[in-house]
Amino acid sequence: MPLELLCADDLILMAESEESLRDKIVKWKSGLEAKGLKMNTRKTKVIFSCSMKDKVEEKVMWPCGVCKKRVGNNSVLCHGCKKCIHKRCSGVKGSLRNASQSFICSCCKVERPITDGLNTDLHLDIGNGISLVKVDKFCYLGDTLDADGGCDSAVTARVRSAWRKFCEYLPILTEKGFSLKLKGKVYATCVRSCLMHGSETWPMKVEHELKLNRTEMSMIRWMCGVKLNERKKSENS
Repeated sequence: MPLELLCADDLILMAESEESLRDKIVKWKSGLEAKGLKMNTRKTKVIFSCSMKDKVEEKVMWPCGVCKKRVGNNSVLCHGCKKCIHKRCSGVKGSLRNASQSFICSCCKVERPITDGLNTDLHLDIGNGISLVKVDKFCYLGDTLDADGGCDSAVTARVRSAWRKFCEYLPILTEKGFSLKLKGKVYATCVRSCLMHGSETWPMKVEHELKLNRTEMSMIRWMCGVKLNERKKSENS
């Protein structure tokens, strides 16, 4: 059963319907104001969760909203007509993830008025002229929550964070003046811990494990000064 989630910096509210979630938000907001506090609507987001099975069934069964042909995995959901659109029909350049939260297909742009590039269905009105933005993913306590319950966004976010941390320690991790033992301790303490943060709660798949393994092997090769063209095998200790 789909759930509506309200995500803030230190609180998550859950409900089985949009109306129930709206009531909980209003009560929570009133309680905060009674104590002299204020809800930060800029940082508060709403996620409509669905199972991975529902997401896959929608993409397989629904025809494309533009060309009316069968939709596969390489598609993006239109927030106007609620249909999946082929990438070739979407007009999106680059990754579809960057446009997934606010994508409106060409048909909806003609038939429906758009305000500031976003459809009103992307907001939850809680009264007094206040609306909360609906998103497909949200960063909570350093971990990224996906609407479909997967960990694709979380793994991608951890890999990017680990590479940023690795680059911070480049003078130690890649210089020849430091021993491999010291490099290994710095890597395990500062980089690998960043890469695996929150992984205990991820619904891991083989593709996620391979992505993390490729990232780690790339860092270790760089630390050891080994290049891919040398064709040396990677061995996990």
